[in-house]
Amino acid sequence: MKPITAIMISMLAGVATFAFEGPGRQAHAAAFQVPTGPNWRQDMLAHDPGETGIDHRVLMITSHLDLTSAQATKVRAILDREHDRIEAALLTAPPSLSRDQFVAERNEVRLATRKEIDALLTPEQHELAEEFRPASQPTPN
Repeated sequence: MKPITAIMISMLAGVATFAFEGPGRQAHAAAFQVPTGPNWRQDMLAHDPGETGIDHRVLMITSHLDLTSAQATKVRAILDREHDRIEAALLTAPPSLSRDQFVAERNEVRLATRKEIDALLTPEQHELAEEFRPASQPTPN
């Protein structure tokens, strides 16, 4: 399992859980935690679900936001790029990259991904996305 996919599955599982609680509820899913300890980087790589996790995220986003097939295809490409960027950060960054530095970089990648996906959404879909976004996550500008 690849780490980025594990992250995405965790996030989407949280969103799905809150979606089934009923409309009008604010989602407060806990963010995936980057492992701690000296081998955090290897642990993330070892637990990355890869394509399966991306497929799951696309399915969840498509289901919750009622994406068209064209939108879903574009979201898939965006999530693939996100996965590749985060995986590259884990694999190619110097050994001196700290866990906190990685988390900051990953958060920047996620924000860029969210902006790209938001740009694809209709106003109605954007409103739905906001309902499922945890309050701790700012809306991209």
